[in-house]
Amino acid sequence: MTQLREKSHVILWILLVFFVLSMSVGGLVGGADLVDLIFGGRNTNRYVGWVDGDGVTHQEFINERNNQLGLLRRNGQTIDGRSTLTASNNAWNKIVEEKIINKKIDELGLEVHADEIYDFLVMTPPPAFQRDLMTAGAFSDTSGNFDNDAYKIAVQSNNIPEELNPLIINWENYLRSDYLPRRKLVNLYNALGSVSEDDIYNEYIIQNQNCKIEYLYVTTNDISDSLIIIDDNELNSFYENKKEDRYKLEERRVLEYVVWEIPTEIKFDTLKSADYQDSLMTEAMIFSDEADISSFSAALDSISLTVDTLDVHEAYNNNSGLPFQMGPGRQIIRFAFDNPIKSISDPIQLPNGIAIFNLIGEKPPGYKPFEEVKESIKRSMMRDKKKEYAKNILTNANVENNWNDIAQSNDLINFNEGQEGLINSSFESIGTSDELKGTLLGLDPGNISKVIETFNTACQVKLVEKNEIDIQDYNDSYNQLKNQLTTRKTNSNYTNWLNDMKSSINIEDYRNKSY
Repeated sequence: MTQLREKSHVILWILLVFFVLSMSVGGLVGGADLVDLIFGGRNTNRYVGWVDGDGVTHQEFINERNNQLGLLRRNGQTIDGRSTLTASNNAWNKIVEEKIINKKIDELGLEVHADEIYDFLVMTPPPAFQRDLMTAGAFSDTSGNFDNDAYKIAVQSNNIPEELNPLIINWENYLRSDYLPRRKLVNLYNALGSVSEDDIYNEYIIQNQNCKIEYLYVTTNDISDSLIIIDDNELNSFYENKKEDRYKLEERRVLEYVVWEIPTEIKFDTLKSADYQDSLMTEAMIFSDEADISSFSAALDSISLTVDTLDVHEAYNNNSGLPFQMGPGRQIIRFAFDNPIKSISDPIQLPNGIAIFNLIGEKPPGYKPFEEVKESIKRSMMRDKKKEYAKNILTNANVENNWNDIAQSNDLINFNEGQEGLINSSFESIGTSDELKGTLLGLDPGNISKVIETFNTACQVKLVEKNEIDIQDYNDSYNQLKNQLTTRKTNSNYTNWLNDMKSSINIEDYRNKSY
């Protein structure tokens, strides 16, 4: 103990150094504070989330959310709770994608050189750049359009007005740090798309080859629930396996509330609505004052409104537990989670009126009770078991027998013959599916398929005949099909890569703890 006391000043100095370093170089490693790295945990006071260990500060998020709100305003959208939530989600998604993209750009060394920027601005000046130049009073023709010839002559002769330098420098910085590196990355991934001869040939067949088929099928909706046995052990096993993903309950707050509603006929009357809302707000403020002086329950004695209760959680899913007519209501959620029990809110504006909330309790995290979700589990399992039941009926049928006789022997089995159409057609009663198209593509005339699925049936198909391929028409269509497939693949490679990255990296989103 004596040695500990003697060295206590050393320990205090070490802790002080750690504190100062954490405040001054926070974000040094992947956006984490030094204290976070040493002691674990996440500093959600400073960061709204992390993307693969890289912190997203509140200011970074707020700036991008404001950008998204600006886009919505310019598109004429009213800014309310739901549009604000949309802007929040769009901002977060954009930040996540930008961090992934910028990291890959750095890894691949896709830097942009000065001559690339010069060539881009001279040969293909973007429309936004053209507008900026014209707004600055340069390179407009007599019709008010961008004078591309005058612009190119001025650039090539080095006669760009000096007052345009700040604008051009801003554009150069944007192209160097954002647009051109990203375009390189997009082109790189999309260039990886390739189309084989088999791809082209199969696409032609699917779009152009006609076939005649007959099929046995069982429609799952025709199978009575009484034919399917699902015991409680199966239901409970399903619940245990899925409860973490499907039935988990967040920490919740319990609120009681009253709403001064705006009648529909007044809500949409611009002249009456403002005055009516003012009168409601006056009533709500009087109630709020009384509740603060006495209590929420005492204030209720002075009004004739109905009191309701609800459980709310911080997560954005399921409207955070709020009734849909209340909107996203993040102001309500923040009141519930940022204040102690027995707090009473100020009047809160809702889409359908004005409400005051009383925070009366909390509930810990947990799971929805098995009995509460038992019936929904049963309905889900019933659909799957009916599909298996239908497949088993056809699997056990002897397809070597006459198919019409097979259908006659079982009320659930149906038989269609003489059905014609392209391979990608939707056929009577069974529709289509990728499995059906693939099956028809591979069958030869006279062959019978295995039991396959469409949306609401199990079926077994016999290919009666296929039309011969018109080789000349195939050759004539070859280039067009190749271009279609190539465009389809190249346009999806970059998007597929980005989506795969978002699903494979660790993304921590704590927005709902603050907004």
